[in-house]
Amino acid sequence: LEYVSPVDSNLICAICQCPFNQPMQLVCDHTFCNDCLKQCFKNQEGTTRICPACRGPIEILNFKSKTRKSPRYVIQMLDDLLVRCPNSKAGCESHVKRGEIEDHVDKYCDYSVLECSDDECTQGIWRKYSEQGCLHFMTMCEDCGESMMQKDIFEHQEKTCLKRFIRCQHCSDELAKPHLKQHLASICPMVPARCTGQPFGCPFEGTRATVNAHVISCVIATMAPYLSTQKAAFEEQDKANKVLQRKLDLFEGGLTAMQNILYSDNPPTAASSASRAAETSIDTPMTETGAMAVDIPNRHSQQGMSTGTPPFDTPISHLLSLHESLREELSRLENTIAELDSRTTVMILNEGQRSKDEMTHANAAINSMRMQLHWLMSTRLQQ
Repeated sequence: LEYVSPVDSNLICAICQCPFNQPMQLVCDHTFCNDCLKQCFKNQEGTTRICPACRGPIEILNFKSKTRKSPRYVIQMLDDLLVRCPNSKAGCESHVKRGEIEDHVDKYCDYSVLECSDDECTQGIWRKYSEQGCLHFMTMCEDCGESMMQKDIFEHQEKTCLKRFIRCQHCSDELAKPHLKQHLASICPMVPARCTGQPFGCPFEGTRATVNAHVISCVIATMAPYLSTQKAAFEEQDKANKVLQRKLDLFEGGLTAMQNILYSDNPPTAASSASRAAETSIDTPMTETGAMAVDIPNRHSQQGMSTGTPPFDTPISHLLSLHESLREELSRLENTIAELDSRTTVMILNEGQRSKDEMTHANAAINSMRMQLHWLMSTRLQQ
């Protein structure tokens, strides 16, 4: 199917790079087309299958329980995608929802091929001509004299016959009917038109000729290409901002979870208190005499702090405290890694020494067997 507009990347199968067809969801929540998933798993061997996205294992014995149909809203989003009719090359210009395309082709499309109404005729005919009887006989165009089948004469007269003339409804010029579409699109001076600056505020409307004359002196029309570029850039920036906002929300959620883990059991450290005190001293205003003003908290503020209000006066203090806690956690992780590294080094040395001792014993045994074999050979030679 040919889609009218770009499809959301979240609805694209990672295997075939096309919108999902009968989407199936694995236990790891990754979704693929049903046929793509079967073909991918068909080439794998063993009792487990690997997810094409996360490379996670899936037990083949419980494969049916490990897969399920995608949620209904995903299927609904796929069914709402607009596609062009499969008969668009024949002339159908309909844009239909993907979930309704089968009914459109089977019941409503004028360019679907049906069996001829004549029982003795074996050729097909378009639906829009099916009620006119059998049209599979040769005839001649009354305008140009070209010979063709009766079923093709209608399309010929509408689209290709250069001797069939029609009058333009706007300028009254007479021209070949196949050229009418191009004439209305770019040539006819009397076609109703709007100023190219209309999306940006210019209200001028008229014929194509008057609009072309107006555009020369219209400031908004002159700026329209630049404004269009800016609008497209703003839209791209807005999309990028939305992506960054989602990432920021995820980061803040993870930071909050980390903060809850860090402060669930451990009270604030002296370093954190010192950093907050330093920040408070930085934010304290200077008096006219050059001395630093001291803000003495009153009884109400002390009561507010004692009731459990957060000890962060400014966002900078909050960030500094988080930075200090993360630094302490990083230091603890570095110490743990160093300890594990030393343990691993000692274990490797011990294993190496043991392997060396085993090799020494093996060499001694080999030398003993060599000496015994030499003694046996010498005894045999003396006999």
